[in-house]
Amino acid sequence: MRALSEVSGPGAEGYFEAMRTASAELLRGIGKYFVAMAVVEEVDILRPNDDVLRASAADVREALVHIGDSIDSTRRMVEILPEAFPEPLARFMTPRVELNIASIGRLQAAASSIVDDLEAGRYPGMVNCEAMNRGLEEVVWTFITHSQLNGSEGF
Repeated sequence: MRALSEVSGPGAEGYFEAMRTASAELLRGIGKYFVAMAVVEEVDILRPNDDVLRASAADVREALVHIGDSIDSTRRMVEILPEAFPEPLARFMTPRVELNIASIGRLQAAASSIVDDLEAGRYPGMVNCEAMNRGLEEVVWTFITHSQLNGSEGF
């Protein structure tokens, strides 16, 4: 089986373009989420400012758009795999990419729960914050794992 870095052609280029877009959109979404949550962290939890929390909900919603775009690009990667790579490599890569979709989906669901709290003028519930932190941890772990794999594949 050839290494991912050794594959070329229009299908492979489409795959790599979708991969770059998926990563960039995910990072944009996470960045916007952190900017929004920095504002939330400045709110006094004992005397929450409903207006500030509701305004922060719009920023987290913007993060969700980028996270959703990342999922769309990752799904595109799965669609492109059979035409982009030889069958053994495509078969190897498909479950890896599908796990990314599931992981990003859990992050999206957690962020949506935080939006619900903020739109109601409530400080995010700890259960929702914990789910978001787990989602972030899972996504970061995926980045770490992929960087190690990509390093061994010659990228």
